[in-house]
Amino acid sequence: MMYSSGLPILYPIACIFNVILYWAVKILLLKYHQRTHRFNEELAIQSIHYIKFGVIVHMIVGAVMFTNDKLLSQSPKDAIQAITVVVDDLGSSFLRERFSSAHS
Repeated sequence: MMYSSGLPILYPIACIFNVILYWAVKILLLKYHQRTHRFNEELAIQSIHYIKFGVIVHMIVGAVMFTNDKLLSQSPKDAIQAITVVVDDLGSSFLRERFSSAHS
């Protein structure tokens, strides 16, 4: 849900994943774990709290994606260049940190 504002294809992928997960857990509960001690109303209440947190994170990341001029430019070529610059910066800073700590 966090990156779905920029990649709407993640909605159907998440839907398929959740359907498969639902049936896998259901089969496991019915066939292998017939007596459960940890699934009660507390699990549902905790899930609601996680969904609220997920909505907030989704809104923040979506706002950052939609307001970034470099990622949502007019030309796909410009967007690819902007992403390349960000990835190169992250990669070079990672390499600098990795090799500077190794040589120290």
